Amino acid sequence: MNSQKGKILAVDGDESVLSSVSRLLGSKYEVETCYKNTEALRALQSLKSDILIMDAGKVNDEINLLSSSLEFDPNLRIIVTDFAPSVETAVKVMRAGAFDYLFKPISAESLPDSVAKAFEDRRNRLEKKYLEDVFYEVKTSVASSLNLEKVLDYIVQGVAKAMKAKGSSLSLLDKSHKRLMVVGTHGLSRKYVSKGPIDASKSIGETILKGEVVWVKNAADDPRTQYPEDAMKEGIVSILSVPLKVPGKVIGALRVYASEERAFVPQESRVLKEFSDQAAMAIQNARLYQDVKNEYDNLREDLRMYFDEIGWD
Repeated sequence: MNSQKGKILAVDGDESVLSSVSRLLGSKYEVETCYKNTEALRALQSLKSDILIMDAGKVNDEINLLSSSLEFDPNLRIIVTDFAPSVETAVKVMRAGAFDYLFKPISAESLPDSVAKAFEDRRNRLEKKYLEDVFYEVKTSVASSLNLEKVLDYIVQGVAKAMKAKGSSLSLLDKSHKRLMVVGTHGLSRKYVSKGPIDASKSIGETILKGEVVWVKNAADDPRTQYPEDAMKEGIVSILSVPLKVPGKVIGALRVYASEERAFVPQESRVLKEFSDQAAMAIQNARLYQDVKNEYDNLREDLRMYFDEIGWD
């Protein structure tokens, strides 16, 4: 919706109303009109509209259209207009899933304002769904593997894709709990990744250890950034860092890098934070599995050497 005009379908039995909708919204959006309800669903499917503006008319008939439209596209935003507004009708259409309920005659202020809010709500819903769908795919991939290297790779690739970001990185605390060591990256150059560890006792690292989310608006001039010049050369502007937590402790950090100044919206931070908690458990499980496997392999090797020494056939 950012790269093209949003699409609106207006359905009304009054042609003068349809004309008003086109006049009020036509310069900013792609507006199509439909005179009959029977044609509305077909039009919605062919036009792939973002917003449906419909008349309240015979309330029960219109609620059927409203419900059917939402079944076709649950994120469709529907604005209902009414020449004879009533609290009863308003309650019915809003319960059925309408986004807004406007009185007729449609004013030059109320309709554009309602449509703008409807588009914003639809955008947020679609972005939330995209985030959740991508993170679900990542979680499925992560859950299918106990290979630590693969788990880390699934996570950083998935985070960059879900957040539509330049890149991402995953750092784990070393044994001393004093440094965050980068163990997985996506979309970042080798030179930037090898710039050095992050001191966990300073700035962002310290905040991460407290289990807090950190947003850096501009890495080049934020005093919390430990490698600002490297970030500039890499083309990194904004950074979002979330802690990787397992019950009782922080084990590392997950970072998202943007190539432009970006204020990550609350739902992005929230979904990323929820994912990071699950990712931390997956990493911990893969680590435990790797430790057990290493012990088993070492034991087998010790036994093999022992039997070789005693000449066991």
